[in-house]
Amino acid sequence: MTQSEIHNTLKEMLEERMDSISGKEGEKVSTEQRHLDEGSDERTYWHYGYASALKDVIAILDDAGGQVN
Repeated sequence: MTQSEIHNTLKEMLEERMDSISGKEGEKVSTEQRHLDEGSDERTYWHYGYASALKDVIAILDDAGGQVN
């Protein structure tokens, strides 16, 4: 897989994910901002989601052989 193909694949996957979470729940997060409150359940889930996203991107890079320059 070329660097361009990796880039396009990552971009498409991230855009699909953004589209799936930008609906009603996304609006709620952006207006209420409870994920910013230390110790809140929302913050825990926010960080878990972010860590999951990073894990997914790392897995994609691993599958591509780590050949990103």
